Amino acid sequence: SGRTSVGKNITLTGGNVIGFNENKLIDDSFKIGDNCVMGANAVVIGSVVLGDNLFIGASACVTKSFFEDNITLVGVPAKQIVFILKIYFCIYYLV
Repeated sequence: SGRTSVGKNITLTGGNVIGFNENKLIDDSFKIGDNCVMGANAVVIGSVVLGDNLFIGASACVTKSFFEDNITLVGVPAKQIVFILKIYFCIYYLV
């Protein structure tokens, strides 16, 4: 329908489902941003708005909006995960 918006460069990897109930759509609020990747069997269900550069993990089920850009969603129901980079330094002494 004309009440939805899917951004540029969306990648569907197989078994994906994108759906909503048009009668329950509130304020034309079904949007998937640009450069989004949906892992295998990932689904987006309901009246949701998703930001740009989003990665939805395999078999994740997105049922609520995530307005932030550059995030990763995983699980059922989908939740945002945060990567923490730990860097360990090794000092070697030459004797």
